[in-house]
Amino acid sequence: MRRVGVCEERGSGIDKAVFGHSGHTTYPELILRPGHVASATPGVTYGNTGCCGWIATKMQLYKLNKTVLSICHNPAQFLNGLTSNSLDKPRNAFLNVHGRIVAAFDQIKVDEDEYWIVVETPYVDKLLGHVDRYVKLSGVQIQKLEKCVYYRPENRGEDKGAITIPQKKGQMLIAGEMAGASPPDAAFTLLRLKRRMPLQGVDYTDDFALNVDPDEYVSFAKGCFLGQEPVSKVHNRSRPTWQLMVQYEDECDEETKAKMTSKALDPDTNRVIGFTFIRNQGD
Repeated sequence: MRRVGVCEERGSGIDKAVFGHSGHTTYPELILRPGHVASATPGVTYGNTGCCGWIATKMQLYKLNKTVLSICHNPAQFLNGLTSNSLDKPRNAFLNVHGRIVAAFDQIKVDEDEYWIVVETPYVDKLLGHVDRYVKLSGVQIQKLEKCVYYRPENRGEDKGAITIPQKKGQMLIAGEMAGASPPDAAFTLLRLKRRMPLQGVDYTDDFALNVDPDEYVSFAKGCFLGQEPVSKVHNRSRPTWQLMVQYEDECDEETKAKMTSKALDPDTNRVIGFTFIRNQGD
């Protein structure tokens, strides 16, 4: 690919670059027009393929503040009884008896006797305390792994030496140290908002599972699990009173604005957006 330009500017928390060629890009959330200023990444080279317009020759990689836990010795039975979603799904959660989230996590089956779960680092101790007595009764072993966790906004297939967990969009990678990774920044916050990727400890804490996401963390077909009764009761008889949503700040009242999290300026509308809990209509 011919080298034609490198993004070098950063402004207002959003990376900027000027492009002078028509066409569309494969870079997430971008459509590049002649002379248009669009979100991009400093240091990323863009080139003209001759048929598809401009595309990025380097992909962004974010290093996340997450911890990988290995669960061995009949992990499937252990997780099935204590977590709220099916083990074939990428996302799951440990709930308390009231259906509130103790720790949300990503999960992947490594082999028949081992699962890896990926937890926000500040919630690891809380999770381990929550499951301690069940670990002693079941005989499973839980160990922290010396692994790093990354998020790539694009799907790029498998990486040598990395384990990939699919996301709604993009990929989560578990690996050792990877060159070129950067910490989450304002551009990543905007990306999370656009893709509705809330973080535990930032956008929610120990909230009722269905308030955070009615589909992401709970299976109503998997059988019994800790916290199932209140979750099923709300699901079958009513609906969650609150729902975590992405909203424009200028559409919210003052109380809601004060509680809004992960706020960022949306360059498409020049309006501030963020996560907030909205009361379901009719409640």
